[in-house]
Formats: sequence, C-alpha cells, structure tokens
Amino acid sequence: MNIIQSKQYDFKYNDNAHIGKFWINDEFSFLKIPKNSSTTILEEFNLEDSDLKYNQMADRKLFTIIRNPIERFVSAFLEVLEPSEEYPNGRYKYVSIPYIYLIEIEEIFKLPVIDRMNTYIEFIGNNGFIELHCTPQVQYIYDINGHYIELEMFRNYDIINVESDLYKFLGITSSLDNHNVTNSVTNKKLLLEYINNNDDVKERICEIYQEDIKLYESIK
Repeated sequence: MNIIQSKQYDFKYNDNAHIGKFWINDEFSFLKIPKNSSTTILEEFNLEDSDLKYNQMADRKLFTIIRNPIERFVSAFLEVLEPSEEYPNGRYKYVSIPYIYLIEIEEIFKLPVIDRMNTYIEFIGNNGFIELHCTPQVQYIYDINGHYIELEMFRNYDIINVESDLYKFLGITSSLDNHNVTNSVTNKKLLLEYINNNDDVKERICEIYQEDIKLYESIK
C-alpha cells in the first residue's frame, strides 16, 4: 500500500496515550485507535497494555483496524458530546480537553444534536483537534517520534465478515462478538443520514479528514 505521510495536525491536547501504543498477547500486537472496534479486539484476544515499541515485536503479528472516516467522526462526536447513562452530562469533561475550550464546548453541548454536530465540525475546522477520539487515524500509525509503523491494516467491516482477510490473518473461523456498541444508535443513524443528504456537510468532514480517507481507500 502507499504510505500516507504524517501530517502536522493542529492538536490542542497533550494526551499521547494512544499514539504508537500496542496491546499484545503471545501471538499478536494490536495498535489501538479510538473508535475503531478496539474493544472487540482487546477483549476477544485478551490483549494487555504494553510499553514495547513496534520494532521490539518481531515475533508477533502487528495489525490495526481502520474505520470509514465519516462513520468514525460521528461515533467520536457521540462519544464525547452526547449524554449517556455513564456520562449524563457528556463525556467531554473527562477527556483532557484544554480548559480554555471547555466553555465553548459546554455551549455546543446544549444544542440539538444536528446543530451540535454541525457546530462541532466547524469548531474542529477552526480550532484543531481538542481530544483523542476525533484525532485523525493516520496520526496513530506513526509513533510519537513521527516514524511510520509497518503493520497490517484491515477495515472495521472485516470484523463482521468471517471470509475477510482479517479472519485469515487472525487464524479464526468463528464470528467475533461485537463489544462496546454505542449507546446512541438512533442518533448515529440520524446523523449519518443527515450527512449523506447534505453535500456541504459531507465535504467539510472529508476536508478535515482527507488523509484518513486516503488511508481507508488504500486498504484492499
């Protein structure tokens, strides 16, 4: 595949916990990217947090999951700016958002869901990425020193297809259970339909995540 070059994104937070971070067992090393079915992989294969660098894991199979960028953005948005049973007042207060942006995010949180999403899209476009869930996926395939991590990449839809290359790579033939399904299924469907029916909104998201789109489309 063509390597997507690392881009200097405008980050507004200091949480590098996931950048170049692997979870491992004796056979696999999995690069965790937020909102990309990571919980399913971690729990199905009993993977544990590791401080090993990717060049220290030659004896393991390295891989990650890449998600459709628009679907991932919607999921990340709902994760942070949608009330849930666990976070009835929104998770945004607990994800290391810099204090200077909290007042504006609190105002965005009060809006109806479609207005909230549209305002958040423009917020990211104008201010940069303020928390790790919305951070572009391409950023995660480089370590904190900017070095490209060579590993196998699969699309998240491969998880529900037992005939996919992912299942062959993992050496399994039975379906994986889906863990950590969003609590906002109704709003997720609503927002995806809204985006697909509004070209200007879709184009704005694609502009923000253009490198992720190249990455996703590069995976066979």
